[in-house]
Amino acid sequence: MTGSGVASVATVGANPYEATIGDDRLFVPGRDDGTVTVLDPDPSSQQRHEVGGRPWAVVMLNGDPWVLNRECAVLHALDDGTLVDVPAPAFAGAANPASDTLVVTHYDDDRVSLVAPAESETVWTVETPAEPFDPLLIH
Repeated sequence: MTGSGVASVATVGANPYEATIGDDRLFVPGRDDGTVTVLDPDPSSQQRHEVGGRPWAVVMLNGDPWVLNRECAVLHALDDGTLVDVPAPAFAGAANPASDTLVVTHYDDDRVSLVAPAESETVWTVETPAEPFDPLLIH
């Protein structure tokens, strides 16, 4: 492709969604094949992680990428493989680095939870009227 401006092309998982940039890497969940592809500025160093289920998004907390899964009630740390159980599958999330916590929404289960991944615990969960979407934390 002469003159197209494309330097390289990367292959990602099936049905990619919610690409996240963090820690000089790009994280692309493959919703239909249970993977997360990690790209950094060197395209030859592409990594594909098998996480199972239906990974929906990646949330960065203090430089650590956490996978939110629409099918499995677990948060998955990509860098070290840690799994943290949550009350229901997680749809979206927001990081609160001041308290090392994540706020996650459970869209299909009408709930929102505060999760402390370092302690492998859910601090609290509340029911919501219907289908909570993206949480937003304002500091």
